[in-house]
This record gives sequence, C-alpha cells and structure tokens, in this order.
Amino acid sequence: MNAARPTVVVLGSFLEREYFGLWQRQQEFTAQLCARANVLFVERAAAGRITPARIVARLRRMASRSESDEWRPPVPVPAFVAWRQVPVGGDLAFASSARRAWRAVERAVAERGWDAPSLVCVGTPGEVWASLLEQVGLPFWYDMWERFLKSPAYDRVSRTSMTWLARHAALVTADTEVSRDDWAGVRSDILVVPHGAKEWAEAPRPDVSREALYYVGSVNEALDTDLMGEIARSSGWPVRIVGSDAAGVLDSVEVLGWRPSGAIPRVLSDAVAGLVPYRMNDFTAGVYPTKVYDYLLAGAPVLAAPLPALEGMPGVTVCRTADEYRAGADAASRLTEADRAGLREWALGQGWSTRFAMVARELAARGVAPEVWQ
Repeated sequence: MNAARPTVVVLGSFLEREYFGLWQRQQEFTAQLCARANVLFVERAAAGRITPARIVARLRRMASRSESDEWRPPVPVPAFVAWRQVPVGGDLAFASSARRAWRAVERAVAERGWDAPSLVCVGTPGEVWASLLEQVGLPFWYDMWERFLKSPAYDRVSRTSMTWLARHAALVTADTEVSRDDWAGVRSDILVVPHGAKEWAEAPRPDVSREALYYVGSVNEALDTDLMGEIARSSGWPVRIVGSDAAGVLDSVEVLGWRPSGAIPRVLSDAVAGLVPYRMNDFTAGVYPTKVYDYLLAGAPVLAAPLPALEGMPGVTVCRTADEYRAGADAASRLTEADRAGLREWALGQGWSTRFAMVARELAARGVAPEVWQ
C-alpha cells in the first residue's frame, strides 16, 4: 500500500435523494478522503429513469459549476470540488453485476496509474453494496447514520444487507449512541462519530440585528408541523424556513427556499435562535440533526426537542411546548454578540476534519489506513 497516497473506493447512493442535505455526512467524509488518498467514487444506477449515463452526466455538470451556484438541494462545496479532482468515467456507474462493476473499477484505477484499491468506504445501506464487497474481499469502513433499523424506508432485504455490512466491516461507525446500541447484538466495537460542523462555510454578517427564528431543512415526517405552527403564531418572532416549500403546510411561516449549504450560516445572520421542533418517536430518538451546527456557526442558540444526540451540547435548550420555545426565544434574544461569538467558536472546533481524525486513528489502529492520515 502506498502509505502517502493509497487508493480508496467510495460507494455512494447520493443520487437516490437528489443530493439532498441528508447526505452531507458522506459528502464531507468523501472530501476528507480526497485530501489524503486517490479516491474513486462509484455511484450506482437506481431503478427507473436514472441510468448510468445520466448519473455520469449529472456528476460532470456538478463538477463544472462554480461554488456560488445555488444548489437545489444544496451540496457541500468540498464534495463537488473533490469530484472535480477525480475523473468520472461512464463505466463507473454501478453495472448490472457486482463482479462486472468491480472490473470497471480496476480498469479505472489502472488507467490512472494508481495503486490497487486498499480500502472501500460505504455510507449507504443496500444489498447491492453487500454483494460487491462480499466478492471483492477488501477491508471496508461502514458508516451508519440515523436509525436505519427503525426507519420505515428500509425493508427486510435492506436490513439483512446492513447486518452483513456491520458484521464484516473492518470498522463500523455510527453517528449516535442510540444507533450504536441498536446494533449491539451484531457488533460490540462500533465507534460513535458525531456529525460535524462545516468549517468552510461562510461566516455570518457582522452587526446585523437579530430579528427572526429559523428552521433549516425539509418539512417531513420528523418535523412536528402543528408545534411549528404554534411557535410561529405565539412566539412573537417571525419564523422562517430555509429549505423545502412549506406552502399549504405551514402558512404562518416565511419560506425562503433552498440556499447553498455553505451559505446557510450567513443566511442566518439575523437569527435569534434556530429551531428543531421534532416529533419524538423511535426513529427520531436516533436522529442527529446537522442543522444544529448551521445555527451555532451563525451564533444562534438552538431550541430543540429532547433528542438524545443533543443532550449536553453547548447552546442547546430543550423545549417541548410552544410556551417553552417562546421562553427560549426570549432568553436567546438577550444574548450578547460575545455570547454568540462563543457559540460559533465552539462549533468551529467540532468540524468534519476533527470527526474524520477520529475515524483515521481507528483505521490506522486496525492496519487498514496509513498513520499519516491522522
């Protein structure tokens, strides 16, 4: 293995969610890998109209765009910069069989004069990746985020493949202790690596008066829309959503639409506080909302449902009712700019580079990555 520049294959499924912000974790880790290794990103063709040719065309379009483009949905800038540096050929989209796909990977590696792959990274569940990895036999790092076992989005076949991945990976990481504990009967040495802050994101504008409450993200099943509506009507502060269109669902809020991921802390320059009014159930108990770092990077404290992942986090106030959110917002409005600068400084210390360092140390300890990655 080339200790200075090994070859790493990243298996992804970004396109199934149209590069939605949910995939920021894998995108950020991919960017960290690209700074340390020759990375070959392999995307699979999903069923339906998304063919391998369309996948490659979309990746190439992304690689040619400037950082100032408004992504809908947002794509973290380091990820597409990394893709710009890694040539993507038409044969790299997932082929009709695992063996055929890996031959395409080997050809691409040989054409670039890279060492043979020494590590595979997979951050999305799916039987197609389990099939590939079983045939290849290379060590791999499996990163689990959110509570896959409790998600209604995954069927029995997907859960079977997740179990195979968890059992056979050289390293398994999870974003929360809840997610780790879900797999205690399968794997006892799962490393908890929390989500991180985007150190590269734009800073908030200085000397802007704080005048609104913000929610960043989608209006989906995790969000308690009834509670959000109550907050908007009773808090005394305007409520704005940076994300998906909430028209007809939350008429009492202002919807700003999507913004580039790296620009969100700047968009939140006038935020009194950031909101995470989630429903509490088996699934959300394992959720680690990355939006909290967007809020803190903007110097905005977080008013959130009692999510286990946020317990004890600086700048987070637990709220359960509209009255508690209103009281939290009033308290946040009294923070000084020095207080807010302290929140941003703390968040910057929780960046994705520090999260990857946790992974790199463990991979090196297990002999599947060079120590120079740390």
